Amino acid sequence: MTIQSRVTLWVLFFAMLVLMGILWNYAPPEGWLAFEFPAWTGVDPAAWSIDVREGVFFSLGLDFLFIFVYASWFTVLGRSIGARVPAMDVCRNCLPKLTLWIWAAAAADALENWGLHRWLREGEGWLLTISILAAIKWLFVTLVAILLVAGWLRAKKHERAARETAAGRRETT
Repeated sequence: MTIQSRVTLWVLFFAMLVLMGILWNYAPPEGWLAFEFPAWTGVDPAAWSIDVREGVFFSLGLDFLFIFVYASWFTVLGRSIGARVPAMDVCRNCLPKLTLWIWAAAAADALENWGLHRWLREGEGWLLTISILAAIKWLFVTLVAILLVAGWLRAKKHERAARETAAGRRETT
C-alpha cells in the first residue's frame, strides 16, 4: 500500500468519524435505521418538535457529504487491498472493480435522502420506495464490506505464504 493510499484512507476515515458524530447528534428520536425504513417502522415526523425536524433536515443535507466520503473510503480501500494480492490471483483485478458497487449504494442512499427530505418537508412521500432504497443501500454496503474482508484475508494468506517461503529458503542456505 502506498503512502498516498494510507494517508487518503486515514483522512477519509477520520472525516467519516467526524461526520458520524455530527449525524448522530442530530439523529431522529427513533434513530437512523427506523427513519430510513419508514414503511415498516411507523416513524411519524409530524410528532417531532420543530427543533428536532430542523436538526434532521440539517443532518440529511450533511449526509450527502457523508455518502461521498464513505463511498470514496470503500473505493480506496478496495484498490489498496487488491494491490496487496499477487498479480496472478483473480482478486487483484476483480476486488477493485467489485468495490465500485459501493457507488450503487451511494446512489441509492442519495435517492433515499431526497425522499426522506421530501417526506419531512411535505408530510407525504413514497415511504415504500424510501424503504426499498435503504434496503438496497444496506445490501450493497454489506456485500462490499464482505468482499473487502475476504480480499484482506486472501492478501494476508498470500503474505504469510511468501514469508514462510522466504524463511524456508534462508534455512536451506
